[in-house]
Parts: sequence; C-alpha cells; structure tokens
Amino acid sequence: MPTRRAVRPCRSDTVLRVQPRDVLLAVNAAFSRRDAAAMVERFAPDAVATDHRQGGLGTWRGREELLAYYAGICDVAKEIREDMEIVSEHGGVVVADCTFHARLTDDGPAEELSLPYGLVAVVRDGLIQELGVHQDAEAAAQAASTPETSWAPQSSSDAGGSTL
Repeated sequence: MPTRRAVRPCRSDTVLRVQPRDVLLAVNAAFSRRDAAAMVERFAPDAVATDHRQGGLGTWRGREELLAYYAGICDVAKEIREDMEIVSEHGGVVVADCTFHARLTDDGPAEELSLPYGLVAVVRDGLIQELGVHQDAEAAAQAASTPETSWAPQSSSDAGGSTL
C-alpha cells in the first residue's frame, strides 16, 4: 500500500507581494522595449495619467486612451530608453526621477531626443491607479506630498504592496 505524504496547507501569507516600485519599474522596462500593451497591462482599467508640465500634453483616462497615447510614442520612436531612479516611496505612492531618450530617425543617435521629468505613481492592488508627469523629481515629490491631491494611500493595506 502506498504511503501518503502529508500535504501542507496553503497559507495566504506565502503569496508574493508586489511592491509599488516594482509595478512602476515593470512599466519602465516595457516602455524601453517599446511595448505599449505590456505597459498598459500594469494600469488599472480606470487609471488616469496627467501631464502636469508647463505645456503638458493632457490627461488620458482608461486603458484604451493610455494604449493609444503610449503606442503613438512607441510607433514614432525607433528606439526608446527611459532612465528611472525611484527617489521615494511611501505606501502606494512612488516618486521617480526620469529621463526619456529616443532615437527618432534610422540614422540618428540613441539620444536624439532627451527629456527629463518626474513621475508620481499611485499603485493599488498591483496596478497604477494614477500617474502624474511633472517638470522634475522635485515638482513630483511636492505634488505627492500635497494633501489636496488624491496621491495619498486609501487604506493601510496599501503600505505593504499588493498581492496578485
């Protein structure tokens, strides 16, 4: 008669948690691969992205608008590299210092176009809920700390990341 092995019960605390910074870094990696669809998968279905820079490009709501926006950038650029440094993280709010580099022509240099900016991302349930593009990391950090914005985490469960 075969022996039975004891089966360990599955515990919910063994599920890997996704940290908010990892969500933003995954979007960054997809952007650098020019994979707009993979970027948008990391946004909530009703996510909002707003360009707050002077002369900003606008606001995009939902995955369909975000996909159209990011696909347009990815289609125009021959090569993209987004340098990103996470400068702060509190709960589900991540602030990053970024520089976008793009080669726009077949024979152009890798950094034919370079644009520095700061990002604020609000991450809940492993997805970006809100993304703000700011003039620089300092402006992004200031926006993240402004009580009038919706950047503050909505519950204490946001502090430890999200489970997938």
